[in-house]
Amino acid sequence: MALDKMDENYLNSLAVKRQITIYERILDARIQLQKALTALNFILSISRQDSYADNRDVEVLIQEAEEKILHLLGQLISLRTKLLQVNDLLAPTAPSRKRNRSATVSEHYETCTSFNSTYTPYRTAVLEKWSRKVQSANGMGVLGASSKKFSVLNQSVSSQLEDLLRDTDRLVARTRVNRTANARNITLSSTINEDRVDDPAMDNSGASLIYDDTDFYQILLKDLVDKNIAAADLGGVKWTVSKPKTKRPNLDVKASKGRKLRYHVQEKVQNFMPPIPTTTWNDEQIDDLFSGLFGQKVMDVVKDNEEV
Repeated sequence: MALDKMDENYLNSLAVKRQITIYERILDARIQLQKALTALNFILSISRQDSYADNRDVEVLIQEAEEKILHLLGQLISLRTKLLQVNDLLAPTAPSRKRNRSATVSEHYETCTSFNSTYTPYRTAVLEKWSRKVQSANGMGVLGASSKKFSVLNQSVSSQLEDLLRDTDRLVARTRVNRTANARNITLSSTINEDRVDDPAMDNSGASLIYDDTDFYQILLKDLVDKNIAAADLGGVKWTVSKPKTKRPNLDVKASKGRKLRYHVQEKVQNFMPPIPTTTWNDEQIDDLFSGLFGQKVMDVVKDNEEV
């Protein structure tokens, strides 16, 4: 039972890691498209668009850009198709035919609409599931008034998203405000400056063609930067834990091999008296030892020797 639980957690971790990888690649593609989107909004803000459209070179470049965009859109739709087919719940209703580069914008739009209608119930169920788990783990304050994204109390995440997406006209109008053109650098060429519209009313003439999601794009970039900073900090802590600084002992390396005299200073001895040598014997002790060994006194032996 424990092994099954460990295997399940391991598979879940691999799935999350793969999802993060896919998300980062899609975000990288979105970052690469930002320059093209900015340039497109700039062209739409110019009054004399017909003069650029009549240019043959510009027309060829526009056609090539359109083909590449449709190809990228087809790849994204193919990715969504594979992701839907991986899930058994969505596989029966997910479209399986592949989109090629010749597909039109209307066909791509129909496919995306079908995907959204198929994916919405599953997305809502997943959001509700993990929202309840987060609330139970961290308390009700996670989605409390202190949160900037979800500030409604006692309301599910899906309900809050539906409330935010209910006013479609207002959201679409926010994407048609050319913030990039308003904040553009003023050091442009004189030819382009002559083509700019001085009348503010004329600046909004191509508003229906402008798409500027700078607000959402900045949120994505902020989340990416915060994630990288958190990962860097976590890596630093991990390195600190795995490689602690070892404190070297205070040793005098020059005192080895008898190059320095080692000594210990002792405190002064109170009531000092001369030492009594107990390790050496005097003459009396030596005489007593030998007299005891041979059974007679040494002096008697000496006298006998003298008489002889």
